[in-house]
Amino acid sequence: MASNATISSTIPQFPKEFILDGTNYLESELHMMTKLQYHRLWSIVKGMEPNPKATSIVSSIRPTQDAIDSWPDKDECAHAFKLFNMKPQVACQFLSKDDKKAKEFWDAVQQMWQRSRL
Repeated sequence: MASNATISSTIPQFPKEFILDGTNYLESELHMMTKLQYHRLWSIVKGMEPNPKATSIVSSIRPTQDAIDSWPDKDECAHAFKLFNMKPQVACQFLSKDDKKAKEFWDAVQQMWQRSRL
């Protein structure tokens, strides 16, 4: 797993206007998506790159050991990327004892704001 120092040093802090504060979800989401794509983490967040350790059980294609070893770091980085770019009062709404993966975390954030726009 990546250390916290490694993660925080590789995750750029957004300009203040893009940090999710509870009033700017659409702007923050677009900026976040672009940054995650740039850092090649979007496929983790959207579930297009599932954990190869889990998928190797149901697939005849065996992932490389490097893919298996690097996936948890990429997932952790994508998850932290989102947390580091939220105001603390917003981030606290999504922290729980459940060890959510980046995709589950992203989905929970989307669901909260989609419900509030209805």
